[in-house]
Amino acid sequence: MADFFIMLYSLYHINSISPYQVIKDTEETVRFITDDGVEYMVAFIEDDNLEIDHAYQLVISNISKTKTKGVDIKIGQTIAAIVNSFFIDNQNVLLFICDISDSHQAARNRKFSSWFQQYADLSNMMMETEVILVEDNAYFISVIYCRNSGKALSVSQIFHSYIHDLKSKLDY
Repeated sequence: MADFFIMLYSLYHINSISPYQVIKDTEETVRFITDDGVEYMVAFIEDDNLEIDHAYQLVISNISKTKTKGVDIKIGQTIAAIVNSFFIDNQNVLLFICDISDSHQAARNRKFSSWFQQYADLSNMMMETEVILVEDNAYFISVIYCRNSGKALSVSQIFHSYIHDLKSKLDY
């Protein structure tokens, strides 16, 4: 199974375009440390909720639990390099769900969306975001896929149908 995960990303590709040195942690995770010493982990977790082949959840975690001083544009550039490497296989699909544990999910969504707009190949990649309201919480869920994958329309339709089904279950 390790050979399968090696194809999820290429450290060579990532480090050829990333401002921070990225290292392999496990077969499905990588790490990097910022100039301020903040350590981040980025993971690709296989996801079968959408029932789409090659679908993964993207997890971005500040494992140091410390804040970056000021704005560090290299963080977004590094995460973009990791995500861009993941999409070398244009059949891959990413789900990104913003963490709600500290009620800053809207800010996380804005930051990730900003990174995507700045650093993604928008001619090839597409990101669609939906919001699900549950009591006092807003869940931001995004799907990212390649426009030229041959399954782009299907991914979009399945994603929106899945979100619609979740919302309808909440209405009961």
